[in-house]
Amino acid sequence: MEAGTSCSSPIRPDLLIVGGGVVGLTIAREAAGRGWSVELIDRGPIGGEASWAGAGMVPPGCAKDRAAEATPQEQLSGLSSRLHEELHGRLLDETGLDNGYRRCGAVYLADSVQPSGWLNQLKHWQRLGVAAEAVDQHTLQFMEPGIRALGRDQAAAVVPAEAQIRNPWHLRALAESCRLRDVRLRPGVALVEVKLSGAVIRRVQTTEGPIEAGAVCIASGCWSGGIAETLGLRLPTVPVRGQIALLHAEPGLLKRVVNIGKRYLVPREDGRILVGSTEENVGFEKGNTPEAVDGLLRLARGIVPALEGLVPDQKWSGLRPSTPDGLPYLGKLGEFTNAWIAAGHFRAGLSQSTGTAALMLRLIAGEPPSMDVGAFDPGRFSDGVLGPSLGGALSSI
Repeated sequence: MEAGTSCSSPIRPDLLIVGGGVVGLTIAREAAGRGWSVELIDRGPIGGEASWAGAGMVPPGCAKDRAAEATPQEQLSGLSSRLHEELHGRLLDETGLDNGYRRCGAVYLADSVQPSGWLNQLKHWQRLGVAAEAVDQHTLQFMEPGIRALGRDQAAAVVPAEAQIRNPWHLRALAESCRLRDVRLRPGVALVEVKLSGAVIRRVQTTEGPIEAGAVCIASGCWSGGIAETLGLRLPTVPVRGQIALLHAEPGLLKRVVNIGKRYLVPREDGRILVGSTEENVGFEKGNTPEAVDGLLRLARGIVPALEGLVPDQKWSGLRPSTPDGLPYLGKLGEFTNAWIAAGHFRAGLSQSTGTAALMLRLIAGEPPSMDVGAFDPGRFSDGVLGPSLGGALSSI
């Protein structure tokens, strides 16, 4: 028997969150703001997975008065975008830490796969009531002199409301806010076993002892599906690797985020430019490959000629949690009365974290959510409870 795994007295928080990424931290902060006692565990460092690795783009989502015409995903993005702007100021006031939130705007360019991609984006934003305009080559060169000249008859879409956040700064500010609100953050603590009494989670056994929480929320990114299996539930969640390269250019070379298909350049105020990102189905394998990094560099140099000759200061990768329909899992887990999940946001974990936290807190508290969350039902791919047949990780008491 390992010391501390079964003999210690259980901790009894109102809410246990399993997963210390941006979604788990944001839920923890908001729960503590309601006066709940909160425990957060993560098998690794706090914020050490996909939340840290992202580029931090925050698209505007839909306007409030267009919510009825928007998809659930667009509504969630719109809610999250509005809350991010509020959260930036609150974190700064509370912790003194700047999370890097800036409403920098964005440019959408065409690419070889979708030559009309910029036009599709323009129509998309306009349908959602978001200010967006088409600009010709001359206007784009005036706005962003660093971008290469467009081809004849080409144009671009400009979205002034798109914002960005510096992921490591944001995670640092969130973690500090959680500590100030008496959230107990426990990195390096893994879930070992779940003990049930009927449809209630009575105890979660961890590598550092038992926890008996009023409610349990799984927010473990692409590891969430495996944790749900310990409860006998099927939640398909696939890790998708994304690689990023970081270049250090002259400050001001780019002012706005540049989107081209699923790839992007995100400029920071200090001249750093994040170039991303790939989508690779390689399982739980992280790391960079020369082919992917070279492709990102070719993309960057093709869009901004002044980047020619620069080599990456850093390069890294992260594992995004993907679901079969591209929508996250938000809500109650199966028939369990006190088990919840908030995971599967794929490329939108950071950008949708604020709206996710707002929705989850209302659901856990038994309050009506501010939007229809039926599309995010965690049981939408399941035929029901599979039963405790996974190596004894699930037990009844």
